[in-house]
Amino acid sequence: MKSGETLMEVRSDSDVQIDRQILVKGRKTNRTVFTVRLEDPQ
Repeated sequence: MKSGETLMEVRSDSDVQIDRQILVKGRKTNRTVFTVRLEDPQ
């Protein structure tokens, strides 16, 4: 069970890092799209 727990911990750590990268990228893209919508007269 210890080996399985360590594997889960490593996976969770990598997932957290990937999630952070996606959140950062998502925030940047959302900001750019939001600004584009504000600038768009429509």
